Amino acid sequence: MTASITYNVSAISHVPVIHFSGKLDESSCDSICKEVQEFYFQNKNMDGLVLDFTSLHQINSKAIGHLMNLSADLTDDEKKLVISGSSSS
Repeated sequence: MTASITYNVSAISHVPVIHFSGKLDESSCDSICKEVQEFYFQNKNMDGLVLDFTSLHQINSKAIGHLMNLSADLTDDEKKLVISGSSSS
């Protein structure tokens, strides 16, 4: 089975940028969201986190829920979550 999503991480200053490509759907949501959550907990010294959805073609409601939990974790640590490249189509 081919993965429906890929991602890579770059950084701007002390802010990691996670670039997503593909579909964040039922088949990939749990594993990818868990990896992003673990990345955050392993790198709490960062100033915030940017999720770049420019090349993301689909995101399901379950993934939106995971993003809300991640946002709450960042807010609790007085950090910001930025979502860039989102599209309404």
